[in-house]
Amino acid sequence: MVLVALSMIFAALLLVANVTAVKIIAVGTEGIDAGILAYPFTFLISDVISEIYGRKITSKIIWMGFVVSLIMVAMFYIAGQLPAAGFWEDQRAYDQILGSVPRIVLASMIAYLVSQHHDVIAFHMWKKN
Repeated sequence: MVLVALSMIFAALLLVANVTAVKIIAVGTEGIDAGILAYPFTFLISDVISEIYGRKITSKIIWMGFVVSLIMVAMFYIAGQLPAAGFWEDQRAYDQILGSVPRIVLASMIAYLVSQHHDVIAFHMWKKN
């Protein structure tokens, strides 16, 4: 049951990081995407999973994170392409906010796969030493 909970938290944080990446927040005089608030916790969760369940299980969960991200991208795209109800006036807002999520997610997925798998490898290397 713990593995299921950790996996769900991991996936939720990953999806939240990808959706909130469209919001640029001010940090001092610089702007960064708000996804940075959730994304680091994905590494914490994957390290906990790796510690308890091992590298093989963690790798599967990382790949499942990739799959759920692709599902989210597909659903946002499909929803955006469907005709809006005649009374709904927020299609432009939807397109501006959620319309860019697929591009952001697709662009970040290679970095996600490389960084998460590297984290698991490094975690086990450091743990061994």
